[in-house]
Order: sequence, then C-alpha cells, then structure tokens
Amino acid sequence: MSDGLDVVLTSKQIESNLEKICALMAKAELDGYYISGSDPYLNEYVKRSMNHRYYLSGFTGSTGDLLLLPSGGRLYVDGRYHEQADSETHQALTVVKVEHGNSNRKQLLSDIFELKIKRLGYESDRTSQLTVEQFKELEIELFPSIDEVAQIVGSKSELPTNPIYALDEFESKESYQDKISKIIGDNEALFLSQLDQISWLVNCRGFHLPYQSIFLARMVALKEQALIFVPEGIPIEPKLQNHPFLTFIYVKSGGTLQQLVTLRKNHQIDRIFYSKSSVTAEDYHYLSTVFNERILTPQENMVADVAAKKSETEIVLFKEAFARANQAIFKTIKDVIRRFECEERVSEQDFYNQTNTNYSDGGAITQSFKTISAVGKNSSIIHFGQPSSKNIISDGDLLLLDSGAYYKNGFATDTTRTFIAGEPAPWQREIYTLVLKGLLQAQNAVFPVGTWGASIDALARTPMQRLGYDYAHGTGHGIGVNAHEAGYSISPKSNRPLVEGSIGSIEPGIYLPQKGGVRLENIVLVEAHPKFSGMLHFVPLTCIGFEPKLIDYKMLTSEEQVMLVDYEELCRKQGTSFTWS
Repeated sequence: MSDGLDVVLTSKQIESNLEKICALMAKAELDGYYISGSDPYLNEYVKRSMNHRYYLSGFTGSTGDLLLLPSGGRLYVDGRYHEQADSETHQALTVVKVEHGNSNRKQLLSDIFELKIKRLGYESDRTSQLTVEQFKELEIELFPSIDEVAQIVGSKSELPTNPIYALDEFESKESYQDKISKIIGDNEALFLSQLDQISWLVNCRGFHLPYQSIFLARMVALKEQALIFVPEGIPIEPKLQNHPFLTFIYVKSGGTLQQLVTLRKNHQIDRIFYSKSSVTAEDYHYLSTVFNERILTPQENMVADVAAKKSETEIVLFKEAFARANQAIFKTIKDVIRRFECEERVSEQDFYNQTNTNYSDGGAITQSFKTISAVGKNSSIIHFGQPSSKNIISDGDLLLLDSGAYYKNGFATDTTRTFIAGEPAPWQREIYTLVLKGLLQAQNAVFPVGTWGASIDALARTPMQRLGYDYAHGTGHGIGVNAHEAGYSISPKSNRPLVEGSIGSIEPGIYLPQKGGVRLENIVLVEAHPKFSGMLHFVPLTCIGFEPKLIDYKMLTSEEQVMLVDYEELCRKQGTSFTWS
C-alpha cells in the first residue's frame, strides 16, 4: 500500500528552491507569489512529487496556503496543523496560525492587502477560479503561470498504470442516467474536475492517487452521455471502451480546450454549469473561451448535494466496508497492547505498520488517508504524520489511531480511537471522558429535519467547554468516494442542514501540546427517527468499543452511562468491545 511519500527534501534543497523563486519574482517585478498545496485537479491529498508547496516550505499537511515574498514568506495553516507546521516549515518562512473560526484564505487575503502587494503571481493550473476572483477584488495585478514553478522545483508528473474500471452490477445499481437526471436538465451540461464526484457519477474507480480510489479525468456531463477526458496513456478497462453512455476520450496536455470546442459544435447547450471553488483558473479560461457568460453558469455543490444522500445500495456497501474496518482497528489495538504488556519493544512505526497490515489482511486495497499512529506527546498533533521507529511506547503513553481504508467498492472508511499503554494519569482520564461525553451527546442527538450541523457541534463541545477545553477543528465531515466529502458538515459555522441518508463523522478531541491528546471519531448514518415523525437521528457505522481504563464513570451522567452501555452492546455483538473482550 503506497503512502505517496515519494520525495523527501533537505532544508538546503528547500532553501535553494526559495532562492530560485525569489529570483523569478525579482525578474518579473512581483511583490508576492501564491502557492497552493493542490495539483491540477485541486485534490486534498497530493503526492509530494506534485505538491509545489512542499518543495518551497517543507510542510506536508494536506491543507495550507503559501505566500512567498521578496524576502521569506508566510505559510497559513488552520488549527489541525499548528504544531506540525512549527516542526516542518523551513526557517525562512513564518507560520501563520489561523484561529478556529477564521479561514486560511481570509487571513491570506487580509495580509495581501496589509502588505500592500500590487503584483501577485500564481499557478493558474493549481489555483481555483474562486481564489483568483478573490485576488481580483483586492484590485491588484495578477500574473498567471503554468509549469513555471514546476520547472524550478523539478516536480514530476507520472501517469498511473492502474486501469480505470467499472463497479460491478450491484455496486452500480444506480446508473449514470439515474444520477445525472437529478442534477441537470435537457440541453444543460456540467463541467467537472473534482475526481471523487466524477468517479461517483460514472460508477468507476482507478486508485490513481495516494489515499483515493478515484481516476484521473475531467468530464462534461450531459443528460444523454458523459464525455470523460482522460490523460493519454492511462489504461481503460476494455468493457468501458464501448460503453453506451460513457465516452472516454484521450487528451494530451491542454487538450481540454479542443474537446470543449468540439462539444460546442456537436451539442445544443443552453447552459453549462461549473464550480468556481473546484475548477482551476486554467480550466475556467478554456470554458470562458468557448462559452459566453449567458451560457457559462457558476453553481456550487450540484453533485455534492445529490451524492451526500446515499442510496440503499451505497449504504449496504458502506456497512460492509466498516464491518471490515472495525475489525482491523480492533485487532490493531489488541495486538499493540498485547505486545506492550508482553514487554516487547513497540515503536510508533511498528504501530503504523501493524495498522496497515491488519487492513490489508482484511481485504483492503489501500488506505483512505495516511494512517495517524501517534504515541505519547505526539497524540496532541492533530494530523500527526511522521511515525518514528525511535519513539517507543512506554507506560502511561496515550496512543491515538486515526485510520481508514478502501475495499473493492471504492468507498472510504475513517475512524479514530485513543487508548492507553499501562495505567492512565488523572489528567488523561479527564480529557478522555470529556471527549467521550461530547461524542455520546452528539451521536445520540434526536433533531428535527432541517437542523444545521452547528447545532450538533455545540452538543459535542459543551461538556469540555464547561471545564475550559475546546478543539481547533470541526466536529464532522462527510465521507464517500473520498475520506472527506462535501454535503455533510458539523462545525460552529455549518449552515446547511443534515439530510437523511448522508454519512459523516463525529470527532471531538482535546489536545494538550507537548503532553498528549485524545480524539474519538465515529462515522454515522443520518436516518429518519423510527418513532418521531419529522425527526432524525444518527446510526453508528463505526462499532469499536472505548478504552475502559480511560473512562471516569463518575463524570458521566446517568443518561450518558446508558448511552455508553447501549453502544458497547452493539460492539459486543460484532466482537469489538474492550469491555467485553
């Protein structure tokens, strides 16, 4: 199972790259240069060899914006990466720790204004059209480039060798026609470059990038067919090559423009939709070259809103995937604790390897994100990603495991558990129990149709906030073809309703820097309440018991104790309860 860590740079190499970019900026008389952490598909998880932000900062987190200046620069990270950015980012750069409730982009735009930047460079093939329009609102001169930074840092793009394949008949029970008919009408089209949405819409997978089951493509969706533009050289399963509704078209670099011209000639299109936040500035240039403003229509979440409401078949597939994933995680925890209690020398790297092995042994194709296996004080680093063979599990260490996998159907899993080696300290029991209280309160909520995710977020935070704790990330994200999917959100700013059939996480946490942290994450399905009309509730897909040694039962209300017993009974039936094992 590849983790995509195919490039490791030294501080001197990063410094050299920064010097070359500064020289480029000086030659072009630029005041700043914006670098995203994305690839030409604006992916969340990007191979290091394709991540220009890594080449210029050393930061490996999945999210973060880089603003390079004539001298130094600024890396903008949210609360998930504050500790990690401090340890990874090159010393020539300043880490801007964006507070929870603000956004990287908002802070970046504010700084561009305050720094009086008037001439800004950016990579048009790795920057969203929405970001470019936000730059334009600052009334500054913009200088787009393609391949300029890639040539300087020497990034590499390699074609995947895995074939694009179709899901089987049961897995693709809801066809492309069924799905697209819910999204667009006659004489309408939809341009897509979001790989998870393309994969979902056409019921195909490829595993072309680390931690994703997607395949590389851009697409124009029509009511009668899907035109799928695939980089030349990627293999396609034979049965897809003459598909009645899916047309795969090989394109070379920049070939999207010609395909759009052909589309305009051959089809009556009254409107073509696109998403400003997920289309690159380069792709938008192609679209606006071919279609006028009357036809070209921005619209967000057209696919996400439909994909969020899972079909009966998809729910079955998710339940099957989580049944396997639950066993892999439970086995890992049992294995690691058994080895520790037998006085074996177990490292953080061993912990990481054991997790991935157990997933693989259970039929997983790959991880759905890089496994987080954090020992001791590293458990306070929210997205810890550098497991060490030198960090040995010791008595009293908190062990945090955040992991997920893909099985054949290509839907992601994601779960977090925290447990203890040896006996816990009082502070560890306190923060664990507070996080558990938040999870139990949120997971057992009964709420009316139309309730926003912010309401559930408050339930998860309230128990810990009463004792002065909080966490610098949202409480829940959607899950689907990717481990993070739009359409489901639980956070203080969530202003969209939770809908029946959606699947996502509930994951409160408490993190004490240089000491340790706790996160507990269950994936849940939103269902209609079986008794109360017009009400919804959550059904957990994650069934893995909690750590009995870390629970201070005196801190639980009588209601929470019942909730805990009921959940552990679900786990006991699957053989995944530590209370009963």
